[in-house]
Amino acid sequence: GYHFIVIDSDEINAFAGPGGFVFVSRGAVKLMETEDELACVLGHEVGHVALRHGLSQIASAHAWQGLGHLIKSFQVLTADERNKVVGEYGSTTNDFCAALGKGFDKDKEYEADNRGAEYAYRAGYDATALARFCKKLATATAGHSGGGWSSTHPTAESRIEKLTALYEERGWKFAEEPAARTTRFERMVAHMLDPENAPALDPKGTTAEYREGGVAKASDGEIDERD
Repeated sequence: GYHFIVIDSDEINAFAGPGGFVFVSRGAVKLMETEDELACVLGHEVGHVALRHGLSQIASAHAWQGLGHLIKSFQVLTADERNKVVGEYGSTTNDFCAALGKGFDKDKEYEADNRGAEYAYRAGYDATALARFCKKLATATAGHSGGGWSSTHPTAESRIEKLTALYEERGWKFAEEPAARTTRFERMVAHMLDPENAPALDPKGTTAEYREGGVAKASDGEIDERD
């Protein structure tokens, strides 16, 4: 299954690793204005997993095997034992994180954009929100150097150009987010930033209307169980 983790960092970033581990920073969520944008960004990262991009980033099969042992061990070990395992596999996890930090090549990022937009649309979200988020991302990271999303992704302009072509091909246009979903997203963000003073979260939320049919256009040309 997939595991989604919010990183307590103001750096704007999101990345995914093999096995369904998707990370998004608090800084990235703060930049988002709608749940549609969040859905598209998470869809982009899930696309990397489904297309097995992360696996190709790991140069050593031993490193992947070691990470698998590490993840399994965490499920059954005590805290002291877990610390010992982390020490034993320290070099493995460092290699793994270094591979993720390098990011994917541009073609893989474009593939993940297409797949993420497809996921968002099929789940009832506005797929054009991904391009809008890219525009805000470009503004927020302008003049910045070093780590973060801008260091591991293609330029926002190139992503927006390719996404716009995809939207035109599919006939996807801007769709205003339902008020109930807007309220849900605002409460979630408020709760994440200041849980003590935020309004209570609705555990039921709202139900998305799933769209049937259609196939994501990506490297393997189909949506399957990995998605």
